[in-house]
Amino acid sequence: MPPTVSNISPFIWLAKIGKLDLLKELFGEVVISEETCKEAVEKGLEEGFSDALVIKDAYEQRWIKVKTLNKNQIAVCEKVMQHSFELHKGEVQAIVLAREAAKDALLLMDDSSGRAFAEARGLKVKGVLYTIIAALRNELLDKAQAKETVLTLVKKGFRILAVINPAMHPAEETQAVLGLFDGEMDIYEKETPEGVSSFLRIRRMTGQKYSKEEIQLTSEMLEKGIGNIAT
Repeated sequence: MPPTVSNISPFIWLAKIGKLDLLKELFGEVVISEETCKEAVEKGLEEGFSDALVIKDAYEQRWIKVKTLNKNQIAVCEKVMQHSFELHKGEVQAIVLAREAAKDALLLMDDSSGRAFAEARGLKVKGVLYTIIAALRNELLDKAQAKETVLTLVKKGFRILAVINPAMHPAEETQAVLGLFDGEMDIYEKETPEGVSSFLRIRRMTGQKYSKEEIQLTSEMLEKGIGNIAT
């Protein structure tokens, strides 16, 4: 199995909804940097976040492997951060570790800026959505459980546009999530007074309230997942 490297976001979201063990069951072990470990556990415990306890327990079970960057890797991270201000230290460290782990390494990351940067350098990048769909396909979750997992993510603050953001997830994964709700959507471009823009319209989503109006996808919405179109 190819090595799996992660930054902080997949750990936090899966810990919040009690599904962190999916990473262990799917990938065996997951590599994180010291910065990610400190952010997830030490800082989390200091600020009283319950998910930090869940991550700490997983670390003590030894399926989370903490890697210390060497001097060359640190230098690469510092150089990247000097030119890519939108990237966080933990994200850059995860990208560097993944690039040096193996050619077919999997990087788990949900931030769109970090994903774009990593993909531009040839890395295979996935996130929380991929983990849920992979768990469904590997029969770790049934359809009802996967659907409830997505709903719980949204209730915990995972913005619905981040779930169906076409800039972050392949069409196959996006449709797989919509399929949990027997849903369909269209994403298309058309001319506006400001130029060509992307739009989204949900055609149906069984059992969920959603906007039936055409929604213009602004760059801010795509990058940050701002605004709920389904609740």
